[in-house]
Amino acid sequence: MPAADGTSFALVDRATPALDVSADGRALAWSACENASGACALYVRPIDRFDATRLAGTDGATAPFFSPDGRWIAFFADGKLKKIATSGGAPSVLADAPFAGGGAWGRNGRIVFSGLPAGGLSLVSDQGGAVT
Repeated sequence: MPAADGTSFALVDRATPALDVSADGRALAWSACENASGACALYVRPIDRFDATRLAGTDGATAPFFSPDGRWIAFFADGKLKKIATSGGAPSVLADAPFAGGGAWGRNGRIVFSGLPAGGLSLVSDQGGAVT
């Protein structure tokens, strides 16, 4: 089954997830690339529908993961960790992340992510700011 019509799942490497399911199980988000152009972006869809929506402003996106309430999706693109509303809009940069190693969004508003080629985990607020 294709990721969406005319696309294929985007895999940076086998360790980086291309798909995530919201905590309530009602939505899917994934990174896919257009077969014709190779342009990659995030796609979302409710679990009870078959048509997907491409989120504008997510060019080059990989390794998506949902916020606990399912209203936001974090992803890696352009050497950054970013977030975008599941309904669309402009993405926000949260942190530098030259490597897309995946992440997890906690209920406390903090995101743990792997964004450095050398490995290790980093922590940032879901509003951006200092990375520890």
